[in-house]
Amino acid sequence: MMIASPIAYLIWQLWDVWVYDKIRQKTGGKMLWLRNNASTFTTQVGSTFTFFFFAFYGVNDAWVEIATVTIIFYWIIASLDTTFIYLSKRITPLDIKTETKK
Repeated sequence: MMIASPIAYLIWQLWDVWVYDKIRQKTGGKMLWLRNNASTFTTQVGSTFTFFFFAFYGVNDAWVEIATVTIIFYWIIASLDTTFIYLSKRITPLDIKTETKK
């Protein structure tokens, strides 16, 4: 498990960034919800199944079912975080507020 986790994380985080960037390029920087959800959803599936396969294959026969339930929870959270991404885009950083007042 100590080896499976960082390997799965590294591979799938690189995938996440790549998918996000490809969608950003194709949409001209629009459709943030699509970039966020498509990259996150595919990353969660890949990462979870990669980890569970290497950590539990041959040890626990229920690893596919456990991984599937885990992914469902990840997707629910990822769906909810899109709202917060849009809200965060409306916040002006303090350093920009200070500079515009000068």
